[in-house]
Amino acid sequence: MKSRKVVLLEGFFNPADIRQNISGDTDVLAVTPASILACDIYKQKYIAFDSLYNAHTFRKENLLLIRDIEFLFGEIDNEYKKYFTYPRAFTGNIYPFIVFFASLLYISRISESIKNTYQKISYIGTKYPVYLSKLDKMNFRNNEIFYRYTFGIDNMLAMLQSTLIIDEFIEINTNRINDKNKRLNNLKNTLHFGKHYLLMIINSVTRRKTDTVFIFNINYEVLHIKEFLKRDYNIIHTSVITLLKVRKDRKLYHQYLYSKYVDDLIEKWTVFRSVKQYILKIFRIYHDCMLTGIESLGKSFNQYLHRYNPHCLIHSTGAITVIDDLFCFIAENRKIPIFYFQHAGATSFHSDPYNKYCDYNENIKKINILYSVKDFDENKDFLKEGAPLGSVQLYEFYHKKVQATKDILYCPGIFAISSYKEIMRSLTDLEKHRQCNEVLDIIYRSHISADIKIHVIEEDYYYCYFINLLNTFKSHEFRLLKGFKVEKIMKDYKLLILDFIGSQLIALSILIEVPVILYIKDKSFINKNYFEDVLKIFYVVESKDELGELIDQYKKGMLEPKFNIDMVKKYAFPDVDKNPKTDIYDYIKNYKQ
Repeated sequence: MKSRKVVLLEGFFNPADIRQNISGDTDVLAVTPASILACDIYKQKYIAFDSLYNAHTFRKENLLLIRDIEFLFGEIDNEYKKYFTYPRAFTGNIYPFIVFFASLLYISRISESIKNTYQKISYIGTKYPVYLSKLDKMNFRNNEIFYRYTFGIDNMLAMLQSTLIIDEFIEINTNRINDKNKRLNNLKNTLHFGKHYLLMIINSVTRRKTDTVFIFNINYEVLHIKEFLKRDYNIIHTSVITLLKVRKDRKLYHQYLYSKYVDDLIEKWTVFRSVKQYILKIFRIYHDCMLTGIESLGKSFNQYLHRYNPHCLIHSTGAITVIDDLFCFIAENRKIPIFYFQHAGATSFHSDPYNKYCDYNENIKKINILYSVKDFDENKDFLKEGAPLGSVQLYEFYHKKVQATKDILYCPGIFAISSYKEIMRSLTDLEKHRQCNEVLDIIYRSHISADIKIHVIEEDYYYCYFINLLNTFKSHEFRLLKGFKVEKIMKDYKLLILDFIGSQLIALSILIEVPVILYIKDKSFINKNYFEDVLKIFYVVESKDELGELIDQYKKGMLEPKFNIDMVKKYAFPDVDKNPKTDIYDYIKNYKQ
């Protein structure tokens, strides 16, 4: 029998202010970390998503869904081959799609459970536009917008609202994003793009160097070798390709060749029946805005590559959109080498099913440059060619001499609500909230000062969350830090606490000569083949009591660093006295197909 009513709470506010809406036979469902925190603070009885859909069940189902989508896209690609010379019409964009489907699966299961359990559904929070309503305007010039709709707190909440039939909506503004910051970020992106476009024009006129290198996303490792490459190469950032003229193919208008395959998917995954309109819409928009111009863009890419004849293409993160994949396909046909740089750090320590579709995408013939022999061996099934040459970023970080003068730095990972695919390798929002609270409570009780560096992704939201959480401790011992990369300050501290095995900080923490605590809650997230090495590098704990014991040892000066130079050589770079930059540069320069 269905309960009478459920009220979904979204933001951080005192439930007493809305008591009239949650009285009687009513369940309160906290849907965000902020609302979970508010309910805890104000002693409001509540449930979270964990009560409606088990995380272990989601992980099993999502692996099956990824497999089914990969098969589905292979079938759809065959249908589109009659129109394209490019063979991966859908597979070339599979990463954003499987990220989208992971969140849609999670939210659809939640919505299904809500609708099967309750007679009346109320929602208290911000009213978001219907999910995907703004995506119709997407085109080749803002291809990343498609990817951006697959993650982010606002998108997850819009998806949730769109999958429910909400009987009563009480709108309270819980918008976390500072509009001024938003405008500043947009301006920065525009200036960044404009700079690279201007440099391309200057390079095309001067062309003092004979060879050119194309770079996708100058970030991570590539950022550290870019200046080195400039000695012999013109550098062109591929973001300028969005200015290329694209002619839409009218023959493809309304030729939705994917339709029967989507029907097959929904017939198998019945949970998607109620959200079929959103699945069809994202496929239709992708077809209309992207695929109708793919042949035209491919020809433009070909001319572009013919004009510059680059020595190679370099990826700092991997080809995750169809435009990147198409560019690589054209380059591959022209026998232009494609280099992929590792960017996540110590990938061997955890399993991530999405790496297969990003860093280790088998569809692209590429040369992978990895940090270590261990990472190379762990992923050899996906690697056709490459070398474990080490990390310039990690080498330079290691040799940065800083005296640690501050006590504790805690670096929490992101919450699942930013993208529910994160549950594949981390905790649910409720589990994460409790984890953060436990870490801060232990530190608070120890009377040791600590800084909390929030994640750069959606840091405005997490800043508000942690401000409210820290206020519960009424302590001046905590500082909340944001607005910069944590690498700048990591070596300033005598103790580091991490709570996510998939973090890029894992690789950096191998290099610091202070104790590092990995508060993981569930050791099954650690790759069992590398568990012994993880224990050699970190203090790994699963419970609050274990964490408390380590903090107590630190306070007494009894917690020794586990720094191990053999682990540095094994997972970061092979020679502590030689910057890998030269070997990487020589490898790229001398590479021949």
